[in-house]
Amino acid sequence: GLRTEKVGLPIEKVLTVKNEGTTSVTLTLSASAPYKIVSVLPPLSPGQSGQVTVRFDPTESGTFTGNVQVGINGGQGSVSAPPMTGVVHKIELSPAELSYGLVFIGSSRERKLAVKNQGVTTVPLTVSTREPYSVVSTSSFTLASGQSQDVMVRFTPAGSGVFPSSVRLTTGSNTKEVPIVGRAMTREEYIQQAVAAYNAAVQQGHYGALYVRDADRGLALAGFPSLSADDVTGFMSMFDQLASPQDGEVPPEVAQALETLRTIGEQQIEEWLWTLVLAERAGQFEQEYTRLSQQEWFNRFTQAMQVILSTSQEDVKVVIHQFIRDLAATEADDLDEAITIIMEQPPFGIGDPVAAKAFWIYLQQAFNLGYPPGLAHAIAAVWAYDFWLQFSLAEGQYPLEERGQYRKDVEDLLQHLIDTVSDPEKRANLAEGLKAVISDIAKGNATKENKALLHVAAVSVRPAGDPNNPGYGWFLKDIRKKVGGKSIDLVLYKPGYYLAGSGTWVDALSLINFYECGGNCEKIKDRIMGELAAIMDNLERLLKEYGANFAIVGLVIVDPSVGLENIIKEIYAAYGNTEAAIFVVWTDPSGQGWFVCIGQGCGKMTPQQRRDEACRQAGLAPGCNFREWVYKKPDTSELPPPPDDGGPVEWTP
Repeated sequence: GLRTEKVGLPIEKVLTVKNEGTTSVTLTLSASAPYKIVSVLPPLSPGQSGQVTVRFDPTESGTFTGNVQVGINGGQGSVSAPPMTGVVHKIELSPAELSYGLVFIGSSRERKLAVKNQGVTTVPLTVSTREPYSVVSTSSFTLASGQSQDVMVRFTPAGSGVFPSSVRLTTGSNTKEVPIVGRAMTREEYIQQAVAAYNAAVQQGHYGALYVRDADRGLALAGFPSLSADDVTGFMSMFDQLASPQDGEVPPEVAQALETLRTIGEQQIEEWLWTLVLAERAGQFEQEYTRLSQQEWFNRFTQAMQVILSTSQEDVKVVIHQFIRDLAATEADDLDEAITIIMEQPPFGIGDPVAAKAFWIYLQQAFNLGYPPGLAHAIAAVWAYDFWLQFSLAEGQYPLEERGQYRKDVEDLLQHLIDTVSDPEKRANLAEGLKAVISDIAKGNATKENKALLHVAAVSVRPAGDPNNPGYGWFLKDIRKKVGGKSIDLVLYKPGYYLAGSGTWVDALSLINFYECGGNCEKIKDRIMGELAAIMDNLERLLKEYGANFAIVGLVIVDPSVGLENIIKEIYAAYGNTEAAIFVVWTDPSGQGWFVCIGQGCGKMTPQQRRDEACRQAGLAPGCNFREWVYKKPDTSELPPPPDDGGPVEWTP
């Protein structure tokens, strides 16, 4: 993103002061901002000189004049000092770095650097770089206040390698460098590296999956015990021949569909695609696709694609949406640039356990749907690529120190699906649910809620009893389950759940929703109560659907917040007599974790069991330091202050 950086500032100059009088003096020097005297002048005897340092360090652009004010102590006389003038420019550069990805030798790629004058001065600029990069737009220009200029920088590699460099913007004596980097190789080297990575992954025990892109085609291969570069190029040639049959072998309906595409024209199709890319970035793909579907020629386009792909209209939409998601994820400024990026990306996820596990899940579903082995592998590779792409994009939303845990959570959840879900369709649907959560994280949608959902799911399903990897041994059943017009973020199930307070064994169902309150939960009280009502109104049906006989409902606040008093009061009033156990889990602004358990089910659990349950819903290990508010009787409307002894706190909602 954009960041503020001072270039060439602060500036310090030395000012010489001379006593031309006949009396020793002590001078006190000062200056008004953005000027400042940053050293001390010693007493001066008659004829003696001394030096002080004046610093110029403004925070905004403009032309600044100033003077040095001099106070004379121990003498009288006149003082003369020259005026000071400084000029500061303020420019905005976007992006902060130019990345060219992989470019094949013999081709080139351009990137745009946007330069905008955000200050009040007029800025003369000169732009330069060095080979294998070149500035192909105007390299010298002047920007008045508010004006912008796009600088186009081209990467034309002559040899293989990684080429770090910079774009230099110079005004006066100051220079700002914008980092640039590009990678280059031949197509042959690209295929060789992909094959080497594939074979290494297979030798390490991973399921091999390879996806390579050329300038105008992509190839997915999987399940081979080993591959060579000749194998890959051979497959590409074979599919090229299949795609270009001779002697009029194109079926008449396919020929007619191709003619329809030619009639529509490349320009119109590109306009539709770019419109959908922009809509996807705005979260409006479905609406825009529906709008375009009302146009006759767009319908002809999708019907032609249906014939060419030998599939249904719904599957055509899925394929188009997948392609649009890839294009939108490039953050390119036009369709040509976006297509170039995705066509020349390195092979996806080679050796990455996330990609390998996702591929296995999708491959079993492709077989389950009746696809033959070759087509099943290709389809599973595309699905797994999308999962891995969203996973990689979401990783950027995590601080560096949290990325290892994020990766482990996703790997453990995928492995949990592989180990515990026997139905290929159900397993793939759960993987798609995980992908939807990960995709929302990547897009910055309800980030704290979705991060909490992912982590709590992983902590819940990990086996209990492992000190190095604490978990609770639940089974993941659903993600974002729709009920009563609302959504349940997590549905988990645990057979043989022991209620230590009553000494009974039950089959437990855990229903958890996550909420970001923004510091005060009163602001989203209606949402919290509405979603809880949907759960409680349908609780008997949910218990029956999942084969459970005891419900644990969780309302988890994911950011330090206040304002829960009225919400808890309403829950007690509405559901205090339920057979379930309703947990409200939160952290106060001081960082202390708290929970309330509401309902008759709470009495069937010991205080320690209730605490461990709150720890699970917060994504923490058993025995965490959460503290419990314990309901007494309704005789006041205030929550007491937090206690000091660490024990349960009696309170009245």
